[in-house]
Amino acid sequence: MEAIAKVGEQMNLESPAKVEGMQEAYSRRSGSPLTDAFFILALTGLFLLPAALNGFPFVMEDSIAYSGEGTNWMRPAFAAVLASPLYHLIGYWSLPVIMALLSAVAWVSFCSEFNCRRWLPLAVPLAVLSLQPVYTSAVLVDGLFFPAIVFMILAIRRKNLAFALVAGCLLSSHGSGVPLAAVLTLVAALLLRSRAALIFGGLTVLVALGVGMALHAKYDNGLPTLGKTFLAARLFSVEPTLLGDECRKSGNQSLCEAEAELKIIKTLPGNKNRRDLFWDVKSRMGERFDMVDFERNHALPIVWHGLTSQPVRFAGIILQDWLSFYLPRTRFDFRATLDEPMPTAYYKSLQSKGMMQSSAARDIATGLRYAFYITLAFGLFTARKILSGSEWRWSATILLLCLANDLLFAIVSGPPDRYHHRILPVAALVALLALARALEARRKAESHLNPGSDEVPPMIIVSLTYVMPIEAVEAQLEGHIAWLKEGYESGMLIASGRKVPRTGGVLLAKGDLDDVKAFCARDPFAVHGVATYDFTQAAISMTAPGLEGLKD
Repeated sequence: MEAIAKVGEQMNLESPAKVEGMQEAYSRRSGSPLTDAFFILALTGLFLLPAALNGFPFVMEDSIAYSGEGTNWMRPAFAAVLASPLYHLIGYWSLPVIMALLSAVAWVSFCSEFNCRRWLPLAVPLAVLSLQPVYTSAVLVDGLFFPAIVFMILAIRRKNLAFALVAGCLLSSHGSGVPLAAVLTLVAALLLRSRAALIFGGLTVLVALGVGMALHAKYDNGLPTLGKTFLAARLFSVEPTLLGDECRKSGNQSLCEAEAELKIIKTLPGNKNRRDLFWDVKSRMGERFDMVDFERNHALPIVWHGLTSQPVRFAGIILQDWLSFYLPRTRFDFRATLDEPMPTAYYKSLQSKGMMQSSAARDIATGLRYAFYITLAFGLFTARKILSGSEWRWSATILLLCLANDLLFAIVSGPPDRYHHRILPVAALVALLALARALEARRKAESHLNPGSDEVPPMIIVSLTYVMPIEAVEAQLEGHIAWLKEGYESGMLIASGRKVPRTGGVLLAKGDLDDVKAFCARDPFAVHGVATYDFTQAAISMTAPGLEGLKD
């Protein structure tokens, strides 16, 4: 404390900036509620723009399962339950509207959490480059994964039960939600050395499992989900003879017919390297192919037979399919002709005329995707010496999750490309964080070169004054210490200590005043009303030997 006092005596101090309350500090950092509302509405509009231009949300064969029309399809029920209240008002638009709004809120929340609220406008080009508007404009659950991952990150960082519950519910909308949540939990726990990651990540996994089972029990119509079928289709789309082998073993002649149909399907243009030919077989055979019987009695034997009889071949195909996600020639799943009946508006849409299967759509999507890869790499390279240790660990956690998503679907599904596309916006979070830090560093460097700049000096002295009994202080001390450690990891805090006598504390911080105030708003002492805070900005001109790093 004496050292800090000596440093303070050498400073050319400005008058203290008294903060009326921590809520005010937070609002200054994150902008007014009107500003947040503007960004949320603007991003929501962006996420729905492709659907508006198309004339109808993008759809696939199984979009009826997520539309809100009902829960009687062989799919997890959460998305249908979520969309059903709005379905009676806006029909197939209900799920896209919800996904767009949740995704917009997630972007704003992420920027606020990582102190890069100033750079939220970067979310617009990054969202476009990562193809996010395409999938928030579709009646599919892929658009729910971005807000789910963001809310899970917030649950871990803030130790917040509500975010974990919301994230778990959203992740229950697809069978891949639980394994991805488990991956994020384990990677975050290892890289961040965080018990909170295990606790709140584990809670998210449990919620996803529990909600999925509860909704399945509530809406059980006797039909199984198609999880095993998709694994089997992954294999027999490559090797049709697996269907014939199962036909001869089980005596089910429809599987021999399916083998013959599949061989014909694979000769059609564009089908040679597809791994999702199950629906094509079902479409050609109709009622002759019993999906329920296949899921219950034939899918697993086909999976086991394929993996044990040709392990090297299928391992090579998995690797090939994993790498294919990053290659050119983007392909969308939004076909013009669908077997499931759609509302009349669909048949007037651009999708129904083949727009999403056109070479122009593929080329534009490929260009955007590669521009995103370059932007992400550029951001990380530029900010390689600027990101704090904590920010690097979070960036690594998020990017490893993205790779795990791609590997998971290379194993269980392979192409289509949407399984890779849906995780790109999550990687865009890392791009925004890196670019924000690089731009902040450049802005500060320019302000130092220009003495007449109005930029705020980077040194800030924070004085805490206890306003509650010392027992209340002690009750929040553990959380306060964890908060301090986070400040040191981020590079914002330089020094801290108690006042003597013990009436409060002093922090020495660097950064924008609004960012420091926002950081202090998350101090358990502030959250529980234990202390008030004074902020003093300082331009340091002289230091004792060894303290030169305190200068601008």
